[in-house]
Amino acid sequence: AFVYLMRGTPLMLQILFVYYALPIITDGAIQMDDATAAVLTFVLNYAAYLCEIFRGGIQSISRGQYEGAKV
Repeated sequence: AFVYLMRGTPLMLQILFVYYALPIITDGAIQMDDATAAVLTFVLNYAAYLCEIFRGGIQSISRGQYEGAKV
């Protein structure tokens, strides 16, 4: 669900959510400056994309290659 959410919403919306909505939802328990919110959002967004890249690479390995690599 995390990957689909992060890849399915625009990056600008994610940045605005982390910067404005997260402090409101947590009653001020989580507050951060603008640079921290941007970096956190970029990291989470690109982590979702890298997760899909690695998943696709692992799924492209044929069963015979996978079994041949087992020791």
